Amino acid sequence: MRVWRCLVSVAAGASLSGCLFGSVDPQLRQMETQIQSIVQRVDRLEASVGGVSAAGSAAVFAAPAAAGALAAGTEVGTASLGPVFSWRGALNKLARGVTNLVTGWVEVPKRVQETTGTSGAAAGFTWGLLRGAGHGFVRTAAGVYETVTFPFPAPPDYRPVIRPAYVFICEDGDR
Repeated sequence: MRVWRCLVSVAAGASLSGCLFGSVDPQLRQMETQIQSIVQRVDRLEASVGGVSAAGSAAVFAAPAAAGALAAGTEVGTASLGPVFSWRGALNKLARGVTNLVTGWVEVPKRVQETTGTSGAAAGFTWGLLRGAGHGFVRTAAGVYETVTFPFPAPPDYRPVIRPAYVFICEDGDR
């Protein structure tokens, strides 16, 4: 069920972003915010009903580090326990990796359009094409990495290895 929800979130984010296809209607932004709010409420409800912590089902792989911290007399918090496995984080990383693996090629038209808008058509179809090919290669490689390493919390907390996490999400300078 969480995989399905993650895929729906990716599809909704891709369709609502408007970065590639123009500006986004304020009502769509409001709808996206409401969807995120609902997803957060469902997550809290699942955590409270299942009796699981807010981080989801977690198993600590770095128990020796926690034991060393206790022996040294330092306080052991969740941050000092080291890498923590999370089904939610792993499945999100897998979905992100597969999405970037499949949509890496979208960087080419995105960068052509972006460069054409800022520097003209000639620059768009030369420099934009080169930029798109480079960004597409990097995004596809990041997708392969995240797909292969999805069970491991590397980088910590299953953060994306590329920004923005998906090709359809606008970067700060894109608007």
